[in-house]
Amino acid sequence: MNLEEEPIGRRGFASVVAAAVLAVPFVAPLVAAARTLLPGPGSAKKPRSALRLGEIPAGSPVSYRLRYEDIQGAYRQEVERLVFLRRTDDGVLALGAECTHAGCNVSFDADKKEFVCPCHDGGFDLDGQPAYGPPKSPLRRFAVTTRGDDEPVLIEV
Repeated sequence: MNLEEEPIGRRGFASVVAAAVLAVPFVAPLVAAARTLLPGPGSAKKPRSALRLGEIPAGSPVSYRLRYEDIQGAYRQEVERLVFLRRTDDGVLALGAECTHAGCNVSFDADKKEFVCPCHDGGFDLDGQPAYGPPKSPLRRFAVTTRGDDEPVLIEV
């Protein structure tokens, strides 16, 4: 093993610099594609603040527009999602408002005590289970964390 290294010289240095400069146009698009396609740090599910627990009535659901920024790589999007919150014996139930049949927003019919979809006459019970019409899957459920009556409920989306 030779402990003494030979100096690189002008010609060798120029070759290394030229190779690095010529590699940039090939490497830069790969880096950009990776940043766009790979999930960013904000893409994981996160708890988002909603109503305070004391503002959610027992029994009947209340609607809430959840607003947050979703980050997927270099792509950022402002999201607004309608959810229904209902106090139960076990805590708070958070249901998505998108019908599982065609994606229309459901509304709550207080007289019938059910969620109804205006698009294809579908219905869901208070727990989000399909009751009649074309929907076969329940409304989406979100994990909820509560910390006290005066604290906001956290919905994981």
